[in-house]
Amino acid sequence: MKKLLYIDACVNRDISRTERLAQALLKEMNKNGEYEVETLCLEDEDLKLFTGKESAGREQLTRAGIYEGPMFDYAKQFASADRILVAAPYWDFTFPARMKCYLEQICVTGLTFTFSSKGIPGGLCHADSLHYVTTSGGSIGDLNLGYEYVEKLCKVYYGINKTVCYTAEGLDIEGNSVEEIMKAAEEEAIREYRKYA
Repeated sequence: MKKLLYIDACVNRDISRTERLAQALLKEMNKNGEYEVETLCLEDEDLKLFTGKESAGREQLTRAGIYEGPMFDYAKQFASADRILVAAPYWDFTFPARMKCYLEQICVTGLTFTFSSKGIPGGLCHADSLHYVTTSGGSIGDLNLGYEYVEKLCKVYYGINKTVCYTAEGLDIEGNSVEEIMKAAEEEAIREYRKYA
């Protein structure tokens, strides 16, 4: 069975609108039961800032071709997924800090990407696509920097050439109906997913 990795970077999980939109999409993605869904909730993980000491230690291990131990678990999980769904609220133009910590953990030479003899990166990830869900109290416009960052990592490093972003915006603007915006966003996400699936 194929594996769908769901990366939940939502912070206010009980009331998260990003989580709600992602769950609607997740239901559509696996409506035929073709995926084993593996959920990684970043709030539950002991993600720490990557220090120089850890970076040097990881570099030493990867140069020796050693990929054992918990330091490499996230990268192995990400690299082996057949499809990936990310739920990350729109915070300060990007995403919550835990998402950045996670991305640093999965950028591992020899697991998620490699370099040619000329220094050109090449992807080692198995996923056919990554689907990114975000919601915002205001307007995102052309400042969707979190998605753009993940998109560039996917295409330049990971070898995941198909990325799609699904949004719900204006949720905290006075006079807007949150329920109407969310329902419309859920319907639009399902329509968009069916185009790319």
